[in-house]
Amino acid sequence: PGRLALMTGRGTSMEPVIKPGDVVIVDTQCQHFDGDGVYVIDAGRGLQIKALQDRGDGLWVVSANPTYPAFRAADD
Repeated sequence: PGRLALMTGRGTSMEPVIKPGDVVIVDTQCQHFDGDGVYVIDAGRGLQIKALQDRGDGLWVVSANPTYPAFRAADD
């Protein structure tokens, strides 16, 4: 119970998967990439809910909404 937190989605980058105002449950114990999935990250732009994908040439930060381009995550 102490490792779970609620977070409210804002913005449109993860639509239609997560809509503005949707509440998501976050496992705060996950501090590393553990396979493709949806994570809460800070890629220098504040906390964001994004999909992370290992595309072979690095880890990519991906939005569900195709109008937001994917970008390669920094190595750190």
